[in-house]
Amino acid sequence: MKIIKYIFLLFVALSFGSCKKFLTTEPVNAVSDENPIYDKGSSETALRAVYRQMGTAGYYGETYVTLGYFPSGDIKNLTTGGSANLVNANFRTDEVFFNTAWIAIYNTINRANQVIAKVPNVNDPLLTQALKNQYIGEAKFIRALAYFDLARAWGGVQLILDPTTSLADRPKIKRSTLAETYAQVQKDLEEAEVLLPDVVNRVRATRRTVWALRARLHLYKKEWLQAEQYATMLIDKTGDYTLVKPFSAWFANNVNASKESIFELQYSVINPNAIRIQMQHSTNGGQYRYAPNDRFVQLLNDPAVSGGRSALIGSVTQSGITNWFGNLYYRKDATDPAYIFRIAEIYLIRAEARAQL
Repeated sequence: MKIIKYIFLLFVALSFGSCKKFLTTEPVNAVSDENPIYDKGSSETALRAVYRQMGTAGYYGETYVTLGYFPSGDIKNLTTGGSANLVNANFRTDEVFFNTAWIAIYNTINRANQVIAKVPNVNDPLLTQALKNQYIGEAKFIRALAYFDLARAWGGVQLILDPTTSLADRPKIKRSTLAETYAQVQKDLEEAEVLLPDVVNRVRATRRTVWALRARLHLYKKEWLQAEQYATMLIDKTGDYTLVKPFSAWFANNVNASKESIFELQYSVINPNAIRIQMQHSTNGGQYRYAPNDRFVQLLNDPAVSGGRSALIGSVTQSGITNWFGNLYYRKDATDPAYIFRIAEIYLIRAEARAQL
């Protein structure tokens, strides 16, 4: 009996030791100040963490994106609670959707700040100066995009340009004006443009993703000449960017990194796209929380109005009732990418800029 007791106690002790070792393993897409950026590997991990945060449900994975189209008049809410307020354009200061998006975007900024502040000081022969420039440029681009997205939703915001480890270390920061926020976005983009290579990469920031955001930024600022110039720089790369035809093919399965995409965030079965889960009917693996309203469905099904874009709408009939749902994100494994820049948008930016010149 004593032998069995000792064996049991030894097993428990080893189990606790094993658990402790397992639980303290550093994830490959996160970085903390306890395990700082000190070599090429940790620099890459920190940069991956920035991209990962961009794709979370609070940012491009769902919440931030929905803030734009919920109040559009094209959506009907099938649940109760905060999202119903947004669909009805009832904006509350305590709205959880706003809080979720705000936190997710500032977390993205803070992770970018970690890379920008710490990578220059890394002393590792494997981390060449060219790689340092690229990592810093990618982080500056993402920080610029994050502040631009904040400005689109809230106007001028607090500009935090160095890493934050705790709220106690961060004094109250005055809110910047919209012009000051846009100026910081442009500054980051100008610096990133010099640091990044001029190559095609549809899932990571390059000089061309900088051009895309600069075209969009100048459009928002009504700087028509600059918007036209940056849009044309991308459109002229005809061998790299082109519209997917026919239009319905854009929504086919496994359309990732197509020639219409300039920059996108990709998802997987273990890291699913949350928007698709919310929009899809339960028969297609979703939760069916939001759907296009009847007026919008009618418009999209009218070729004279929609130009044949009925591919955006799907339907399921149950008990004689037709339930409409958005067909934009419809893969059952929820692996649809979040398209941040498409060449289609760049054509529209150039058209608007030329019309205003």
